[in-house]
Amino acid sequence: MKIPEEVEKKIIEALKEGKKTYQEIADKFSVSKSSVHRIAARNNVKLERSQTKKAIEQKIKWCKKRRLELLGKFFDKCNLMLLQIEEPRELKDLMTALGIAIDKARLEEGEPTERIESKSEMEVRDHGSVNEKLKKALGTVERVLADYLPGDDIKEQVDSSRTDGKAEGVSS
Repeated sequence: MKIPEEVEKKIIEALKEGKKTYQEIADKFSVSKSSVHRIAARNNVKLERSQTKKAIEQKIKWCKKRRLELLGKFFDKCNLMLLQIEEPRELKDLMTALGIAIDKARLEEGEPTERIESKSEMEVRDHGSVNEKLKKALGTVERVLADYLPGDDIKEQVDSSRTDGKAEGVSS
C-alpha cells in the first residue's frame, strides 16, 4: 500500500526532529516501522540517536568498571584462598581460575592475552637440532631408570623401543 505523499513529508519532518524513535513515528502515522526506515533511507534522513549512543556508551563503561572491580575482588579472594589450600587439586583448580581471570583482566585493559614468538633459522641452529635434544633427554631418562632396573635390563628395554635399533648414548 502506497503511503500518501503528505504523510511521507510529515514522517520526514518527524525524523529530522530526532525526538522520536522509528517505532514511535510509525505508530503516530499508522505505518510499519520498516516503511519509516525506507522513507528515511530514500530521503537520506538519519535519525539522531546521540542520546541512545551516550546511554549505551555509559552502560558499557559502567559494565567495564564493574567487571574490573569484580576481577579485583576475585584476585583478593584468590590471595586469601591460596593461604588455606591443603590439597594439590585445590591449588590446580584455583590456578586455572586465576589464569582465566588474569586473561580476562588483560582483555579488559586492552593488553594482549597471548604472546607469539618466532625464531629465525639462525636461532634454531644455535640451540641445536631437535634430534640432538631428544637424544640428550633420552640419555637422562635412561640414567634415571638405571637406578630402578637391575643390570642391563634398561639398555635392552630402551634398545627394543627404538625404531632404528641403535643404542647411541646409552651408559650403564
